[in-house]
Amino acid sequence: MKKIIYSVCLVSLFLIAENDAVAANDKVTQPNIIFVLSDDQAWNGLSARMHPDLPWSASDFVRTPNIARLAKQGMRFSAAYSPASVCSPTRVSLQTGKSPAQLQWTKAAPTMTAASGYKLIPPTIRKQIGREEITIAEMLKTAGYATAHYGKWHIAGGGPGQHGYDAHDGDTGNGDAAPHKDPNPVDIFGMSRRAIAFMEKNHAAKKPFFIQLSYHALHYPQNALEATKKEYQARGGRRNEKEITRGALAENLDTGVGMLMKALDELKAADNTYFIYMSDNGAGGGKGNGSLRGGKGGVWEGGIRVPLIIRGPSIQPNTFCHSRVVGYDFFPTFCQWAGVKRPLPKGVEGGSIVPLLAKGEGIVKRPREELVFHFPHYQSKDGPHTAILSGDLKLVRFYETDRLNLFNLRQDISESNDLALNMPAKTKELNEKLSEYLKQVNARLPVVNPQYDPNKPPSPTRKGGKGGKGGKGGGKKPNERPATLSNPALPVGKTLQWSANGGPQDIVAIYRGKALQVIQTVFGKPDATEGTFHIYRGLRIRDAKSGGNYKIVKFLITDGVVKAVQVESGGKGGGNKKNAGQGNRPQGNNPRGVRMPTPLFRTDVPAHLYNIILGRPTDSAITLSVLAHQAMDGFFTYGMKPDTLTNKTPVLQWKAGEANELDIKNLKPNTRYYYKFNYQLAGTNPTTSASAAFHTQRATGSSFVFTVQADSHLDFGTNPAVYERTLKNALTDRTDFHVALGDTFMTGKYVDHRKAYPHYLAQRYYFGRLCRSAPLFFVLGNHDGESLRYWDDTANNPAAWSANLRKELLPNPAPNGFYTGNSQPQQHIGLLEDYYAWEWGDGLFVTLDPFWFTQRTRGKVDNWVWTLGKTQYDWLASTLENSKNKYKFIFIHHLLGGVDRSQRGGKAAAAFFEWGGRNLDGQSEFAVKRPGWAKPIHDLLVQHNVSIVFHGHDHLYPKEELDGITYQCVPQPSHSRGGIRDAAEYGYKDGVILGSSGHIRVTVSPVAAKVDYVKSILPGAESNGRKNGMTAHSYNINSKQ
Repeated sequence: MKKIIYSVCLVSLFLIAENDAVAANDKVTQPNIIFVLSDDQAWNGLSARMHPDLPWSASDFVRTPNIARLAKQGMRFSAAYSPASVCSPTRVSLQTGKSPAQLQWTKAAPTMTAASGYKLIPPTIRKQIGREEITIAEMLKTAGYATAHYGKWHIAGGGPGQHGYDAHDGDTGNGDAAPHKDPNPVDIFGMSRRAIAFMEKNHAAKKPFFIQLSYHALHYPQNALEATKKEYQARGGRRNEKEITRGALAENLDTGVGMLMKALDELKAADNTYFIYMSDNGAGGGKGNGSLRGGKGGVWEGGIRVPLIIRGPSIQPNTFCHSRVVGYDFFPTFCQWAGVKRPLPKGVEGGSIVPLLAKGEGIVKRPREELVFHFPHYQSKDGPHTAILSGDLKLVRFYETDRLNLFNLRQDISESNDLALNMPAKTKELNEKLSEYLKQVNARLPVVNPQYDPNKPPSPTRKGGKGGKGGKGGGKKPNERPATLSNPALPVGKTLQWSANGGPQDIVAIYRGKALQVIQTVFGKPDATEGTFHIYRGLRIRDAKSGGNYKIVKFLITDGVVKAVQVESGGKGGGNKKNAGQGNRPQGNNPRGVRMPTPLFRTDVPAHLYNIILGRPTDSAITLSVLAHQAMDGFFTYGMKPDTLTNKTPVLQWKAGEANELDIKNLKPNTRYYYKFNYQLAGTNPTTSASAAFHTQRATGSSFVFTVQADSHLDFGTNPAVYERTLKNALTDRTDFHVALGDTFMTGKYVDHRKAYPHYLAQRYYFGRLCRSAPLFFVLGNHDGESLRYWDDTANNPAAWSANLRKELLPNPAPNGFYTGNSQPQQHIGLLEDYYAWEWGDGLFVTLDPFWFTQRTRGKVDNWVWTLGKTQYDWLASTLENSKNKYKFIFIHHLLGGVDRSQRGGKAAAAFFEWGGRNLDGQSEFAVKRPGWAKPIHDLLVQHNVSIVFHGHDHLYPKEELDGITYQCVPQPSHSRGGIRDAAEYGYKDGVILGSSGHIRVTVSPVAAKVDYVKSILPGAESNGRKNGMTAHSYNINSKQ
C-alpha cells in the first residue's frame, strides 16, 4: 500500500511573518473574502484531485472545470475536515469558530428520546444560534468589511441579518431550494448573481467585502438543468438516476462558481480576493467516497473529510497541502486576513492556517493539538460515537458497546486496519484525552435508557423531515406513498382500511422496515410461514378507492425486520372485479381473457448474511457485487495463488439490504485469481469467507468452459432443490462465466410490480451460489418487466423500476472499451445494459434484447411488431462483420419470429418476421416491413458464420440446425418435471428433443466447441442410468475460421 504523507505542504513559497495575534497590517490593502460552501459533496466529488498521488481522489464522472481551474490557480488541502458529519452543526461552527461539541449542537434533525427504544438516549441539541455568540461577520465588520450571506442558513436565530450580515436571503433551510428548477436549479445562478451585485457595489465603493455563499446543491439533484441531466444520462453507464442527477447538479454548481470567478476577473479584483471552496460534510454514502470509509452521519473519514481549495494573495498556484485543517480554523484565519484588531471571542477552538499558505512546513496553532468529532446520536449503523485525531492516529469510541478502534491515517486512509489491540497504550492515551476534552468543553453525552428492552426493536432512525426553515428534507423513499393507515402500531384485529389515495402500497410504505413484533401486534400470529415469509390469510383489507378487497398479506422477514410486503386478493370474493381470480397476474398478459390461477412464487430462501456476484470481467478487471442482509464492514483480499492473497481492496460499509459494487483493476490477462471476503458485523470479531476464484479474459487459442441457463422462474413449478443442484453442477464445471437467458424475476406476473422485490432477492441468492466464482451475464426475458410495453414515462413505471432494481443487484456490462453495446440512455434509468458483446478466447459473445424496442402488443397485431430496433440491428451487423473470431455465439430469450403470438419456436420460427423475413403464409415482406435494413437477422447470422444461437422461453432442450447455424433451446434449470409434450405445438418436430431440467455446458477449444446438456436430478430420482450431473446429450460445433 502506498503511504500517504499528511503532515507537510508540498509547496515552495516565500516566507512572510506570522502574527501571533490577529492584528491589522495597515500597509496592505484589506483583501476580499469569498467563502463558497457546497452541500453533501464528497472529498472526491470534483474533477480536481484532492491528493496528487491518489487518482480516485477526483471524480471520473462529475465535470467541474471551473473549480478545477480554481484548484490549479490555488492550493488544495488533502486533509481538510468539516466540523461535523452533518449540516447544521458545521454551519454554526463556521460562524463561531467553535466545535459542535462545545456548542452542544451535534446533529441536524431532532434527536431520539427514551420512547424511541434505543439502548442509549442521545443528548438534546440546540436548535438555533445563540445571541451571545459572536459570528465571523460581526468580527469582520469591526474591520470595516461589508458582509453578505446567500443561500442556506439552516441555524435559525432570526437569520443572518441578526448576526452581522448586511445582505442575506433570510432564515433559509433545505426546503427553500426545492421550488427553484430549470433555468435556476436550487437557486445556484440566482445566488451567484446576487453575490456578484454585492461585489460590484462594494468594489465601486472601495470597501472590502466578505461573502459566504452556502449553496443548496447537491440537495434536490432532480432540479438540475434538463440539458445537463441529458448529458449525464448519456454518460451514466451503470450509475443510477440519483448518481446521474447529482453529477448534473454538481456541474451546474460549478457553473455558478465560474460566474463568481469571471466577475472577479472583470472587476480586476481576483488578485486581492481569497476564494475558498469547501463542502459542509462528506458525501452521504460510501459509494461516493472512493476509498474513504463511511459517509454522512458518521465520523469515519467519508463523513468528515471534505474538498477544500483556497486561491488568493501569496498562495502559489497548483500546490497541495497535507497538513490537517478543520472548518472552524477559518474564523481566526479570516480575522487575520482582514486585520481584525478585536481579540478573538472566548472559546474559539480554531487556529489560523496562514502559516500553511506561506511556508513549506507550517503549524496551525490551536488551543488543543487534537481534533475531536463528536456525534453522540443514532443516524448510521454505528450508533453514538466520537473520534479524536492526534498526529497520524485516529481513535473512534462507540458508546453502546464501549468499543475502541485505532487507525493510522498516514498508512491507512481507508480505516481498514484496526490497531487498538496492537497499540493498547496509545489507545488508552487517546481515549483518556478524548474524555478530558469532552469534559473541558462540557459536551453532552448519551445516557442509559431506563426504558430499553433488548427484546423490542427501536423505532427507525429519522432521516428527514419536511424541510424548509431549519428543517431537513428528503426522508421519503421514491417508491413509497404517504402512509394513511390509521393507528398502524395498535392492535386492530384483522380488518384494515386505507384511504383512497393509498391503495395496497400503503401497507408496503407503513410496514417495510418494521420489526416482526410490530407485525404480530397488528395482525396476531401468522396463519402460515413459508421460509422467511409470514403469511396472513382471511383478512379484510379494503381499498377505498377501487373497492378491491385483499385477503392475503405476506411479509418477508429478514433478521427480524420486514424487507418486503405482498398483498394479494386470494382469488375469491374480491371487490376489485378487473383483477378478480387473477391474483398477481397483470391485465394484458392474458389476451384471451382466460381465468388464470394465482401464481405461487417460491421466493423463500435459506437465511444468509450476504451473497456475492461477480460481473463485467475484462482482461484486467472484475466487478464484485455484495448484497448484505445485515450491516457490516468488509473488504476483499486476492491474488494468483489461493494461499497467497497479498492484494487488498478498500473497506466498504454495507447497510442491511444494501448492494455495493467494488471494482478490482490492474489484473493480469489470461490469469486465474483467488479471493476471500473479510467482513465484520457490529460488536463481533472479523470473519473471513472461504476462497473463491475467477478468470480474466482468455487469450486466443485457450480452452475454457462457459455455462448457460434459462427460465428459472421461481414459480409454482420450481423445485428449489433442483435449482440448487443445477447451480452446483455448473460450479463443478469450473466455468469461466455463466449466462442467464431471462424470465428470471417474473415482474410482469405481478399486479403491483413492486411486489416482485422478494423475487429479485431470491434470485440474487441463487445466482450467488454459482456466480461468486463465475461472472454472470444477464439476458432479458419477456417476464422480467423491462419492456416498452410497461413504459409510461413516469419514474416508477414497471419497466424503469425493474431496470433500476436489476442494475442495482446484478452487475451487467455497459460499453467501456472492452464491451460494446447499447450506449443510448433511457430516461429515469441511464444506460440499460440490455444488449452487449465481448470477446473471450476464440469466441465472440453477443447478447440481444427485443423487449425495450417492441411497442405494446395488445390487440390484433402480427409478430412484425417484435423488433431489435434499427440501432441494435446495425450494432449487431457491425459487431459480426468486424469479428475474426473462430466461434460466434448469440444469446437471446426468444427469436423475433415465432410460430404463434407467444414467440415460440427455434428453427421453425427462424423463417418468419424480422428474424427470417417472411409472413406465416411464406410471403417475403422484409423489405416492406424493414425498409433500409440489409437482410433478415437469420441471413445476417449466416453471412457472418455464426456458430450457435442459444435461446430459452420454451422450457425444453431441442437441438436444431438451419443453414449451418445451430439453434439450441436451453432447458429450465429448476423444474423437477420436464416433459416434451409442448414440443410439437412450439414447432419442434425434428432434431434432438429432451425435457428439463439442467444447464448447458460449452467447452471451447481451438478446434471445436463441445456442447453438453448436463442434467440435474435429485437423489431420490436417481437410478442406474440416471444420475445427477450426467450428460444427457452432447455434440460439437466446429470452428468456422
